[in-house]
Amino acid sequence: MKHAFTVLRYTLLRNVRDIPSSAEMVLSPLVLIFLLGTVLGDAFESRDIGATPVTYVVETDGPYAEALHDFLNREEVGRYLTVTESQTRVEAHRLLEAKEVITAIIVGAVDDGDAQDGGATGPAITLLERPGSSLRTGVVRSVLGTFTRGANVSYALAREGRTGVVYEPIPAEFEERTLSRAGRAPGAFDFYAVSMLVLFVMYIAQYAVYGLREDLMEPIGDRVRSTPIAGWAHISGKLAAHVVTGVIQAAVIVIVTSIVFRANWGTQPLLLVAIVLSICIFAAALGGLVLAITWDGRRAEGIISIVVLVSMILSGGAFQFTTTSPSFQAFQRLLPHYQGQRAILAMVYGGDAGAIGAAFIYFFGGAAILFLITTVLARRTA
Repeated sequence: MKHAFTVLRYTLLRNVRDIPSSAEMVLSPLVLIFLLGTVLGDAFESRDIGATPVTYVVETDGPYAEALHDFLNREEVGRYLTVTESQTRVEAHRLLEAKEVITAIIVGAVDDGDAQDGGATGPAITLLERPGSSLRTGVVRSVLGTFTRGANVSYALAREGRTGVVYEPIPAEFEERTLSRAGRAPGAFDFYAVSMLVLFVMYIAQYAVYGLREDLMEPIGDRVRSTPIAGWAHISGKLAAHVVTGVIQAAVIVIVTSIVFRANWGTQPLLLVAIVLSICIFAAALGGLVLAITWDGRRAEGIISIVVLVSMILSGGAFQFTTTSPSFQAFQRLLPHYQGQRAILAMVYGGDAGAIGAAFIYFFGGAAILFLITTVLARRTA
């Protein structure tokens, strides 16, 4: 253990004294945050999504079907839904497939058996929704829910013998309020500060490649192996020094972005440090593994650059994905950038606490496995 701390100490001193490399690792993400936050800032602003296009088909007669027809064509509903009437289900399906509407509302007759069993005698309402538009389909369900609740009350009163009860919307006044995103959702600089921090921390893997390449593949490696330092102590000391360097540089980025860009990093600094530390450990272990596999410093650095950058892009760190399939979401969970970004955003904005625990398991568990494999490969190759 003493040997590992000795390697850590001298490697850390060397990293700190390498001012040009340290400045580059800090300034590069700051420049990217400024560019992405400025250019793509509008994508994070609150905006009016407008009325949602829907179509409806009435396949039955009766007062409730007529009431729904009148409801969908009221001026108040027009603020939220752009409604067109289709004559048949085939026409409604065509509009859905052509992506001209988000939802098709089918008003069909209730089965006679249901009515005889004491069920509702009004129309059966079926919603056909286009996948990938959960926000807009939610608007349609909410608006239509106001009708069904009123119609159900009217029906219940009629069943109690109160005749002449007819569903009819009453005039209402809406008070519009603008909800602030502050503290609830990330703005452009908030999001890209987190994304670029994770990107930078993952590049700690290149630190590990550079340091281990010297000690394992160059003449200095022969002198290191002639000493009584155990392989695991040597590798762990080297990687630990790069981890500490990464945490220090990450702290600088957090402080600068919070002051210059007013990025929101939450109110739990110790938890943030723990998340960053876990990513640094994983990144250093990844760099050591890639070098041990390729046994070529330049090739290892190239592979890491590609892996880190692709991980960031596919995780939505550069451009957010509006909709993703379940299979793609499952693939994203395998990416280190996705795990780190998701954990930090969950911590800052009160998201799913499970995302933080999952990130710790992913990074610490993954680092242990990668370090073990690296130690074995390095010993066999040496």
